[in-house]
Amino acid sequence: MAPRSTKFGTVHVLGRTRTSKLPTGYYKAFIELHIEQGPLLERRQIPLGIVTKIAAPASLRVLIEGSGGHAGGVLMPDRHDALCAAAELILAIESAARGSGAIDTVATVGICEVFPVRSTAFLAVFALA
Repeated sequence: MAPRSTKFGTVHVLGRTRTSKLPTGYYKAFIELHIEQGPLLERRQIPLGIVTKIAAPASLRVLIEGSGGHAGGVLMPDRHDALCAAAELILAIESAARGSGAIDTVATVGICEVFPVRSTAFLAVFALA
């Protein structure tokens, strides 16, 4: 792709954008303006913050399989509900993040798909690096 002039200067695309690397020293500085994604600055009425750390997210997809059964006909000793196991896992993840000793560790389950014999949970864990 040919260089393109913008009001910020000339933009060069070096090969495929997903795999290309810029030479060391290409930029002298980098500034990214971003709204706060949490309530901390607003709560303290601070108009501007400077990022000193970034999150290192990890995502997991967990499939939990149980066994299906009629709601009234299968008694509790014989039930193996996938959603109940998923609920326990979700609460354990929350407890582990809260008990990590680090105020900036976050773990959450963003999606939990439920079917009669299985549940799929999509987990996201963030720790500041």
